[in-house]
Amino acid sequence: MGLEFYNATLVDNQSVYNPKMDYIRIYCGYSIPEYSERYPSKNILFEFLDRFKKMTRNGTKIVFDASAEAENFGIVFNEVGNFDFLDWLLEYSEINNFSKNQIELWTSDFDCKKNINEKYKNLIVGINQMRNFVPYADDFKFIESRKFDRKFICAMSRITRERTSMYEFIINKKIEESFYYSYNAKILTPNKDDSEVIKVPMERYLGIDFDDSMRAEFATYRFQKKSVINIVMETFFYSYDELGRENPSRFFTEKTFRPIAMVQPFILVSNYGMLNRLKSFGFKTFDKWWDESYDLIENDNDRLNKIFELISELNKLSIEELNNIYLEMIPILKYNYNHLLNDVGNEFYEFHTEYTFNKLARLEMDALFYIDNI
Repeated sequence: MGLEFYNATLVDNQSVYNPKMDYIRIYCGYSIPEYSERYPSKNILFEFLDRFKKMTRNGTKIVFDASAEAENFGIVFNEVGNFDFLDWLLEYSEINNFSKNQIELWTSDFDCKKNINEKYKNLIVGINQMRNFVPYADDFKFIESRKFDRKFICAMSRITRERTSMYEFIINKKIEESFYYSYNAKILTPNKDDSEVIKVPMERYLGIDFDDSMRAEFATYRFQKKSVINIVMETFFYSYDELGRENPSRFFTEKTFRPIAMVQPFILVSNYGMLNRLKSFGFKTFDKWWDESYDLIENDNDRLNKIFELISELNKLSIEELNNIYLEMIPILKYNYNHLLNDVGNEFYEFHTEYTFNKLARLEMDALFYIDNI
């Protein structure tokens, strides 16, 4: 019987071994604090970790992976009330003479080191697995020949305050014909408070039924190729949530990298300063062609209104005029594409594309099956 190999899609608590990078990765879903609740005692956790001893005693790293989301560990562990889990991991490391960072907890929160007590900083690592979710342009060599029939694309699957404002802006300004857009389209897992709210899936442009199971990587692909500018509605926008709790800037999701991978200019609807942060990672943006000062407006409502003003100004241009602007942008768009594909994961730890699990050279195998057979 041969070793069992896996691609990037794991089930909850599944562990896989990566021989090239010498780690055992344990999939924790979207939340390590919530995952930690399965270990109500130190003995149960230690018994689980001992299953990997044949590897870890030789230096193999253990990774608890929740890098698909960017939770603030300090906030969520307080909510869950289980800092014991982190203390037990530190104790286990000490008992077994682990090297520094031999146990890691992965999250997409870029500020994870700031958002956790000093005591736990060596455990927490910012890893963004963006390339698992982003399809790259199939027409990269021929983008000069793209045929645009809409000015903008704006994908909004879940309801948030800023997305509702964007949807109402599109409707109230009567500019639907300038957009490909969706709103509240995540039908299989609707927000509990939006059951009566209209659902507007992107599939309506194709005259086909919505299928949530098919949205994932290629949800907006074909519409991006036919629209000039991507209005990126990131996961977070407001500095405080509706309960008044601070919501610090955290991470870029695949939403930001979809237009970059599709060689498409974008307007970033996100936390204060996130466009500037993107530039700090070596990407170039579009202030030569439009006003990007919205990014540095600290007041969230003012920033959103500035974005609405920008969209309104750009909408005054014809598709032909926007197409000419697009042609002028091509050197920057191609630079960003290549930077995403080839550079950013090697230069910046937050974008560790070495951790893309479905590359041929980095296929993972079931960890326990491997250990049982060595």
